[in-house]
Amino acid sequence: MLLALSACGQSSTGWNPTSDGWPYAEPIAWAQYRPGLQSEIDKAGESADCDTLYQLFGEALDLDADNPEVLTYISRWGKHDQCERFTTEARP
Repeated sequence: MLLALSACGQSSTGWNPTSDGWPYAEPIAWAQYRPGLQSEIDKAGESADCDTLYQLFGEALDLDADNPEVLTYISRWGKHDQCERFTTEARP
C-alpha cells in the first residue's frame, strides 16, 4: 500500500524522515537545493523506488557533501522502504 504524503514529507501514518530521533537541530534548508528535490525524494520514498532514492543520494552527495542533512533524509527513506543499499552497514 502506498502512503500519501503531504507537502512537508509526512505520510498519512505520521512517519517522516525527520521524525524518530532526527539528529539535526535545524530543519533542512530546501531552498538552497534545486527546486523540486524534496518532492522527488518524497515521491521516490512514498513509492519505495529504491533506484531513484539511490540516484538522488548520489546527486545530493555531489551537490553538498559537507551538508549531511539531505543525505540523512534520503537514507532514512531508503531504510524505511527497506532498500537493500540503505539497510546494509555500508552507505550507498
